[in-house]
Amino acid sequence: MLPPMAGLSTVELAAAVGEAGGLGSIDCAVMEPQVVAKAIHELRALTNKSINLAFKVLIDVSWGRERCDD
Repeated sequence: MLPPMAGLSTVELAAAVGEAGGLGSIDCAVMEPQVVAKAIHELRALTNKSINLAFKVLIDVSWGRERCDD
């Protein structure tokens, strides 16, 4: 598996890893939606193998802390 690395992994690298039998990944966390769509389109033009798109979801969990302090 090519780990998703923001700013380092490329569409071409992800496609090459997939074609070699691995799982190519693209880190989409810092991409605008239009850029994600373009990356998917480009990946699909290069390979029909499985791909991984990585997103990070940041949430505020501080609301639950007072419940844990009881």
